[in-house]
Amino acid sequence: MGLCMKILDIGKLIIQYGAPLLGFAIGGNAGSAIVSEIASLFGADASNPSDIISKIQADPDAKVKLAQIEASKATELQQIAFNTLKAQYDHIDHQTDDDVKDVEDARKMMETTHDWFPHVLSTLIILAFITGLILCYKVPIPNENRDIILGMSAAMMYSLFMVCRFWLGGIMPNLKVFQGAGINK
Repeated sequence: MGLCMKILDIGKLIIQYGAPLLGFAIGGNAGSAIVSEIASLFGADASNPSDIISKIQADPDAKVKLAQIEASKATELQQIAFNTLKAQYDHIDHQTDDDVKDVEDARKMMETTHDWFPHVLSTLIILAFITGLILCYKVPIPNENRDIILGMSAAMMYSLFMVCRFWLGGIMPNLKVFQGAGINK
C-alpha cells in the first residue's frame, strides 16, 4: 500500500472519529501540514502513517483531541474544503465544455464532408433499439438468458444515448442547440 493511500486512511479514521472537515482536508493540498500537526499531538512519527493511525486508535481521548483541532481551525478547514470542491467542479465543468465542443466538431465535420455514415449508423442503432424493445415484450425470454438480454439492452440504451448526444449536442442544461432555439436562457 502506497504512502498516499495510508495518508487517506488517516483521513478516513479521523472522519470516523467525528472530525469530518479535518479528515477531508488531509486529502487536499494542506494534508501534509495537518498530518504533521496530528502526529505531534499524538506523539507519532509524522512520516509514518501507520504509526499515526495506531497512536490515534490507542488514545482514549482521540475524539476530543481531533475535535479540538477541528474547532480551532474550522475557518481554514472550511476554506480548504470549499477550494477542493470548487476545483473539482471547475474540472468537471471544463471537461463538459470540451465534450460539447468535441461533439460539435464531429457534426461540423460531417456537414462539410457530406458523410453518409453517421446517418446510416444512427438509423441502424435506433432500429436495433426499437426492435430489441419489441422483441423483449413479444418473445418470452428463458431465465438463463435474462442476464445476457439485460446486458445487451444496457448496451443498446447507451448506444441510443450516444446517438442522441451526437445529433442534439448532449443532454445538458447549457446546450447551445437549445439556447439558439430560445430555450433555457
